[in-house]
Amino acid sequence: MLFYVIAVLVGVWLTLRKLDVRRREPEQFPNVERAAFDDWKARALAAENIGSFACFVYIPADLALQHLAPRVGLGGELLRGLHLTLFVLWIGGMISASVLRSRARQLQRKFGINLDSRAPEPGAPK
Repeated sequence: MLFYVIAVLVGVWLTLRKLDVRRREPEQFPNVERAAFDDWKARALAAENIGSFACFVYIPADLALQHLAPRVGLGGELLRGLHLTLFVLWIGGMISASVLRSRARQLQRKFGINLDSRAPEPGAPK
């Protein structure tokens, strides 16, 4: 149960980061070439997508396994092994997302993309 709470919190956090990255536009960073910005944005979004997907798939998959296992006759070591497999896949997704996020952050620094300033609201005057 603790891992479900952690997965939800991390998933929400990654989704919020994804929304922030999605709102960023090349026009906000005139000193950065458009191709470089698009490369950074694609990498950052990929990292956040993988992480949030891993979080939000882990919970229902684990719960489904827990509820369906008795109906199909799974039990004991096999069931524990499947739960462990789902957990390892979730952790693997988190590690993959972290590595991709780190690479995107390196590009962000290299291109001088400063995300400290808030993204403008959609439709707001510039």
